Amino acid sequence: MRMQTARGQTSVELLIVLAISLVVLASLVSFTITQVSKVQQEQHVKTLQRSAETLKEAINDAWSQGPGTYRRVTLTLPPGIDATQSSISGKSIVWKIYQTQVGVGAIPVLSGTLPTQVGTRTIVLSVTSTGVAIGAQTLSSSVSTIYLPMTRDSFRRVTFSLSNTSDGAISALS
Repeated sequence: MRMQTARGQTSVELLIVLAISLVVLASLVSFTITQVSKVQQEQHVKTLQRSAETLKEAINDAWSQGPGTYRRVTLTLPPGIDATQSSISGKSIVWKIYQTQVGVGAIPVLSGTLPTQVGTRTIVLSVTSTGVAIGAQTLSSSVSTIYLPMTRDSFRRVTFSLSNTSDGAISALS
């Protein structure tokens, strides 16, 4: 009879040790996941800070070259950017990422829109006499903007110019 009691006690002790080990393991996993998430967020903020500095330097350099200057800038935008809290105001650019504001100030007055989509983005800087315009594209067209209605046997001459300031070539208009 003593043998069965010893086996039962050993089984209960083993279950208690396993339960305590699982609780300790679960708390370590939770702590590790939290710390990894914090490190990733810090890396995303640093990536955005580098992109903001790159943009500021490109804006100031383009501004120093005068009106008519176009410049393409490639930025890496991490996840976590709040598009509703990111803006251009006066001479400042502010992105909100997680609970941090990343901002830079430029020399000229700025206008346009900030990219907020995750990934590598190429934006175009266009210098005017009043400041620098920031945008993702400078060429857009639709059938209604280029289409000219004409009657049969009529002749019409229209001149329009297209400028390509993107990274790719213009191969066809549709």
